[in-house]
Amino acid sequence: MARAEKKPETELAERLRSVRRHYGDPKREYFAKKIGISANSLAAYERGENEPAASTLSAYIELCGINPSWLLTGNGSMFQEKKPDLDLERLAKVLELIENELDAAGKYLIPKDKAELIKRIYDSHHRDEDKEKIIHLIHAA
Repeated sequence: MARAEKKPETELAERLRSVRRHYGDPKREYFAKKIGISANSLAAYERGENEPAASTLSAYIELCGINPSWLLTGNGSMFQEKKPDLDLERLAKVLELIENELDAAGKYLIPKDKAELIKRIYDSHHRDEDKEKIIHLIHAA
């Protein structure tokens, strides 16, 4: 029969324990092996008896997708937000279109304004989108 778990002594210990619970509460031996530490070390970290090394915290972040801010402070969500990959081909087309239209119109935009325009067009630009609408956005800038 397994012993009852001791309440964590620190908030970090509670967060470390929460991560393992999130993954279905696997045995410490299994989870410790996944993050590259011993089961005894994991138990000590989860009870708050010892502080994990930076390499251990890094393993939680990298291998489990844990948000570093949440892990260290408790602020934010447990998991890192997955940012969508940037479509470089699409971005290159947007940049080319913007540069050509700005040159044709004899316009100059300061970097901040140009960045906002690039983002706006990138977010709305799709292969079948009407090019005239995009050109209108550029000339309206």
